[in-house]
Amino acid sequence: MIRMGREIEDVPGYSEEIAVRILEHLQDTFPAQNDLNEMKRLLVPVSEQRDFLIAMNALLKLGLISGKTLMSQEGLAAAMDVNISQAGRDYLQRRNQPVAVPNSTGTTIHGNQIVTYGSVGAIGQNSTGTVNTFTHCWARMESEVDLKELGHQLEILRMEFRKSATTRQDDVQLGLLAEAEDAAESNDGPRVLKALSSVGRAILETAERIGTDIAAKVIVEAGKGL
Repeated sequence: MIRMGREIEDVPGYSEEIAVRILEHLQDTFPAQNDLNEMKRLLVPVSEQRDFLIAMNALLKLGLISGKTLMSQEGLAAAMDVNISQAGRDYLQRRNQPVAVPNSTGTTIHGNQIVTYGSVGAIGQNSTGTVNTFTHCWARMESEVDLKELGHQLEILRMEFRKSATTRQDDVQLGLLAEAEDAAESNDGPRVLKALSSVGRAILETAERIGTDIAAKVIVEAGKGL
């Protein structure tokens, strides 16, 4: 799981959810310069404005954002010309990468070079065929997963992730969860794995946080099928 930093997480009132919301807003509006008060108005309700300032201060300390700041005894008082740094963009990219876990099956494609570790229908730059990785992966775990319960947990996970979804990329993640949920309801295990193989780390972190253990396990196994 990718975290901002233990010393930041231990600060009272710090919310990683708000911090990520800030980073995604700055990335979406780049290269425009942002003002703290305008961002605060757009991104959080009045009840979360103190947590917003704590998150902004944490991001500045970590070098994930930059800007002209004014500090007071209470902390960050004002900020102008705020923008996401390269480190902030790198953090979001790592956070949204598919959960890929190395194993002995799957196919990796690098340009025209194809390295295969499992069963495939065809190999070569202009070849076409069916990759059976997810079918084999599902055969290994089918007896351990109740698809009905998995579908229920995926619904819970989708509803929870939707609460903090703010970007088009988040919408894509929600679509993958919906596809996996539909596949589970149709008793199609390989299709569940195929959909979940493309979800980002944020989905896995959310699944672990809210206790949807079966969904979290299947997401990890799906990553092995990449």
